[in-house]
Amino acid sequence: MATDLINIRMSLKASEIAKEMVEKYGFRDAMAFFQFAMSYALSNHLKDINFEQLDNEYDSIGSNYNVGSIKKANLIITALDHIIPDCTTPYRYIRVLMIYGTYKIKDRLDAGDKFQDIIAIA
Repeated sequence: MATDLINIRMSLKASEIAKEMVEKYGFRDAMAFFQFAMSYALSNHLKDINFEQLDNEYDSIGSNYNVGSIKKANLIITALDHIIPDCTTPYRYIRVLMIYGTYKIKDRLDAGDKFQDIIAIA
């Protein structure tokens, strides 16, 4: 991966899904949902994620956020440092986790899972 981000631009698809999740499930805003999706990805799919590959694959034409809009970013970065010791670009990793988690949550909902069941394992 290249240099780290100062703005996190989500994929268009993830931005659309987040808007739907805010409307349907009462998240405060899209960033609150993205942070939930990141937690979901970390808890359930960390071993499946190729960060460098996905960072290059995900488009960047969706919603744009300054890294300062991530609640408790320092705590998240510290956790990433322990979970993924070779992470030198934590905001890129955070972006990948948010998008990946968003897609996985949407896949589960589309497969018929209830949101309450997803929350229970996030």
